[in-house]
Amino acid sequence: MYKGWDFRVVKNKDVNGIYYGITRVYVDESEDDSHIDEGITCPIANDFESLVEQLEEMLEACKRPAIDYNTGEEEKD
Repeated sequence: MYKGWDFRVVKNKDVNGIYYGITRVYVDESEDDSHIDEGITCPIANDFESLVEQLEEMLEACKRPAIDYNTGEEEKD
């Protein structure tokens, strides 16, 4: 099972409605608990290849269920 920092889609709801963003989360070994990095992540890299790699990881995050910002749990659709 995956453990460590990863990019994930995060769903949040506020007075203006529901919105989605991509941020870093820390996933534990059981994948039952995710710790969301504060703020929506913008890719930052020291070189072009690293930037492309981060963007590819973000696209992969869009293939997985979103994580609820308030609970840290995956959405069940």
